[in-house]
Amino acid sequence: MEFLRETGPLIVGALFITVLSRALAKGSSTIRPFVTVVLSLVIGLTWSTLVGEQSSPGLGDRLIAWVVDTSLAFTGATLASWVVWPRLPRANTKTNQHQR
Repeated sequence: MEFLRETGPLIVGALFITVLSRALAKGSSTIRPFVTVVLSLVIGLTWSTLVGEQSSPGLGDRLIAWVVDTSLAFTGATLASWVVWPRLPRANTKTNQHQR
């Protein structure tokens, strides 16, 4: 259970943040990193709240848990964008047809 608790944000980031950031910022490659960071912050806080890390008494412990979970979510999204996403087949759009 501890393994899932620590690797969950990485997996969620790899699966959902990449798809959501591309869907929300479609056509705009300049805003996509900003959307990815905001989604990572939301996923990190949500994950650390769901697993109970935000119920600790000290503000420092809660902040560290949030930073770690946010970093893991952002790392998962970045790895998925660099490794998995370019290998997926692309749809036949007009832009792809002009490049051939």
